[in-house]
Amino acid sequence: YFPESSSRCWFVERETMPPEQREQAIVQRLREVMAYAYANAPFYRKKWDEAGVHPDHVRSLEDFEKVPVVTKAELRKSQERAAPFGDYLCIPDAEVHHIHGTSGTTGRPTAFAIGRDDWQVIANNHARFLWGMGLRPGDTIFIASIFSLYMGSWGTLMGAERLGAKSFPFGAGAPGMTARAALWLNLTKPTAFYGTPSYALHLAETAIEEGLNPRDFQLKVMFFSGEPGASIPGIRRRIEEYYDAKVIDSGSMAEMTPWMSLCGSAETQGLLLWQDVIYHEICDPNTFCRVPYGQRGTPVYTHLERTSQPMIRLVSGDLTLGHRIGAKIGTHRTLLENLQGRGQRADSIDDHAAHPPYQREQAQVDHV
Repeated sequence: YFPESSSRCWFVERETMPPEQREQAIVQRLREVMAYAYANAPFYRKKWDEAGVHPDHVRSLEDFEKVPVVTKAELRKSQERAAPFGDYLCIPDAEVHHIHGTSGTTGRPTAFAIGRDDWQVIANNHARFLWGMGLRPGDTIFIASIFSLYMGSWGTLMGAERLGAKSFPFGAGAPGMTARAALWLNLTKPTAFYGTPSYALHLAETAIEEGLNPRDFQLKVMFFSGEPGASIPGIRRRIEEYYDAKVIDSGSMAEMTPWMSLCGSAETQGLLLWQDVIYHEICDPNTFCRVPYGQRGTPVYTHLERTSQPMIRLVSGDLTLGHRIGAKIGTHRTLLENLQGRGQRADSIDDHAAHPPYQREQAQVDHV
């Protein structure tokens, strides 16, 4: 499948669906995903049986709120007793196509098993998200992030290839690589750049030291994940001033690949929820029931298309604030202001969570 070149949406019908109709479609898919996980994952079957919950009980989004949430600590314990992928793996081990994972810097690393079908789902959806950012076949996407355990680089590469764009998987992390990245950006003039916000700032400063002007790279779109910086106004402004490009934030959790299911678009500031790919609930962090639009809460994520290790009501630990949009851009979706850091790993500023490096950066920028 490929959309018409003039289409603003990848899937017009799905992306312009009225909220009530979308809700009905999500409920049906949630029932199917839960039934699949109940039949194939001892982790979910035991958890739901103990809570008195069954897939057949879910007839509405309100019913789904009664399904117990999953924490990252539970996933680690699952992988300890059923190494390496945990007893929430829903496909035979022989059908695992790719293995990725977390770095393990804060504890036991978590292994991600990705089946062949899921790998294609990631490619299809990331192409769709890139289309929403305004990228098209023939555009060039410069990927300046590490190709290793980190899924961000791989998701971008797969999406670019599925989109029909020219992908430049430059990478990052080797000595002297930033100066070479600046030279290659100046030489190839790509349409878009993917990396982390902090690296984009470092790259701009390095380019200037090398006698180059980052605006001469002629980037139109710069999209980011891995850090909250692109949602912080001061950081966003600095990147825009350096490159004269549109800055788009994206990402959710490594476990929630396709991770760009939270991302900005060519027409919005903030993060759009792609609810037909991953169902996002903004919940009270104590009750894990949904909060009204305009009220701050923590995202809780559920895969709707993942078959290998589906996450069902995984708690993120981030904080955000959601708004419903629709009339202006015709998509009838939810828009998040930003993601404000992980509760367990972040300091507190005026009752809001923010990552320590970006607290300092924000303070410096706002007082310049």
